[in-house]
Amino acid sequence: MPYVPPSGVAYTGRGVRYTGRQADLPPLIVEGEPTVTDVTVVCVPDDHAIELLGTVPEGVRVIAWDGAGPQPDGLADTEFWVPQVEDASGLEAKFTAMPRLRVMQLTSAGVEDVIDHVPDGVTLCDARGVHGSSVAELVLTLILASLRRLPHFLDAQRDSHWDLVEADDLQEKTVL
Repeated sequence: MPYVPPSGVAYTGRGVRYTGRQADLPPLIVEGEPTVTDVTVVCVPDDHAIELLGTVPEGVRVIAWDGAGPQPDGLADTEFWVPQVEDASGLEAKFTAMPRLRVMQLTSAGVEDVIDHVPDGVTLCDARGVHGSSVAELVLTLILASLRRLPHFLDAQRDSHWDLVEADDLQEKTVL
């Protein structure tokens, strides 16, 4: 049975281009289920990313390369690459340094800055939805901080100036 990847994955190569809407993409059919043992060298942007991965399966080697510094041993064997966040500079040279690359995993939802540079045969994956809850929490935090006039109070604290200021709350508010 063919493997059909889940949504949130963008595809490129052979003239298929990502349009920004997942529904516009044709399904990518891969014969057989891909396994992690098929990927032998994984390249991540830095040593911190290696630490975040923790223990990887046997047969998987993880290397770090920021795309700009000296190329680490094994880079030419990279099959799965997680590039620096939002760094589309020098992609042609980066792809040339990884001739066996099969998958490029972005950590952002947008692929507009890289889609036209991805070589045929490389699957481009986005991170659509990964940051949804943290962005929602940030938005709520900023709304509450603004309504409660936290910037004013921080300035007043810094200036050792205390005055009576009324703040607002969310009760009976509408979000547009």
